[in-house]
Formats: sequence, C-alpha cells, structure tokens
Amino acid sequence: MGCPFDPTACVTTVAKAVAGDAFAAAFGRAAPALAGARVGTPGGSNGARASASQPAGSPAPRGEPPALATYPAGAGGGSFSPLPPAIGRLEARSRYHSVTQCATLWYLAQVADHYTLRLASETRRRLGERARHSGLAERTLAQRYVEEGLRHDAHLLIQFLDGPSGRRASLIGRGLDVWEVIATVRDNQGSVADAAEYLQVPVGLVEAAAAYYGEYRDEIDAEIDRNEGEYERGRAAAEAGERALRA
Repeated sequence: MGCPFDPTACVTTVAKAVAGDAFAAAFGRAAPALAGARVGTPGGSNGARASASQPAGSPAPRGEPPALATYPAGAGGGSFSPLPPAIGRLEARSRYHSVTQCATLWYLAQVADHYTLRLASETRRRLGERARHSGLAERTLAQRYVEEGLRHDAHLLIQFLDGPSGRRASLIGRGLDVWEVIATVRDNQGSVADAAEYLQVPVGLVEAAAAYYGEYRDEIDAEIDRNEGEYERGRAAAEAGERALRA
C-alpha cells in the first residue's frame, strides 16, 4: 500500500516511533536513499551497500549517517530488507506503524478537522438517546445536526426529514421534498410560477427550493435520478404483471 505523503517523512516518523529521537535524526539523513532502495533485491538497483571498512550493523562514525545495507527480512516477509538492524528487528512493527501513520495523516489532511465540543449533560443525554433510537453513532448524529443546522440557517424554509428514500431536504409545512419541487419546475420548462400553481403552493416556497438547489445541485439531481429510476422500474413491473395476467 503506497503512502500518499513524502516517503522520507513517513520513514523518519517510523524510525522515531520505534527507536527514539536520536536515531531518527541520523536515520532521517539516510532516508532518501532508503526510500529509493528496492525491497526484495540485495542492495536494490538503487540501494547502497555497506563498505568493506564498515561492516553492516556496526555503529556509524560520529557525525555520519548510518551505512545502508540489506539485511535478512523479519516477520514482515520478503527475502531481504533494506532496514538497518535497529529497525530490521522490528520490521513487522515498523511496517504497521508506517501504514498507520500515513493513513492517519491522510485522514487528517483530506477527510476532517478534529474539533472538540463540550455539551451540557442534558444535551449529551438527549443526543445519546436519539442516537440509539436512530441506530447511529453519537458522533455521526452530532455531525449531521451541525451540517443540517448550518444549511437551515442559510435556507430558513428548508427542513430535513427521514423517509423511505433516506434523509432528504423538504419544504417546511408542505410535505414536499426539494427534489419534487425542482422536478416540477423542470417539467414546466423552468417556470417557477407555473410549478407553484401546479403544486398549489406560494411562489416563495418554490423560489426557496430553487435557492437550495442552486447550492446543493448535485445532491438534488441525484435524488431526482434515483426516484425517476424507481418510477421506471415500478412501471415496468406493473406492465409485466398485466401481461402475465392476460396470458
């Protein structure tokens, strides 16, 4: 599994985790060559071998980076490993730490920012109760409430409800989902007024749905496509049933 970050930084992080800061400093200077070595080939096409004057595994002279050589692989597998003895003895653990560290860094950089929030005890109790009722983790439910709360603040006539098709945005007090309103506007050649007349709702509500659609177009388009697909499958099943009854 490749690391999405600079291999030198990841390898140095591993050295620090298993051998301490002092060794990590020296190992970091040698890491570029180590990252270029080919695991599984003695020395690798780009790997450096230990010099005759400095046997593999012997301490490096003061001020010099440790000599790179190939060593028999440990529990991590493979016939050879370019890791020095201090790390080679813990090769399996090192590989585990490297994958864990890289995955964690990727998650922090790409997926989410960590944010600590203190809740009143009663709020936490209600959150836990609601999470158990909905079958969601408390953290997942809290994240949903924050996201939906921010969306509602920006679109005051939009609420969020659960239903057979999942969680969706709908118009407050009307029982109409945003995707239904937008699909109706499309069916009326983009006319908000005609869609409002057909749905028998104020024009302002259709405009509110259109404003929400403008900000979350991909989500609403996906809901429209999904519901149109379900409609087509249902119609095909009904026609097949009628044909079977007439046969």
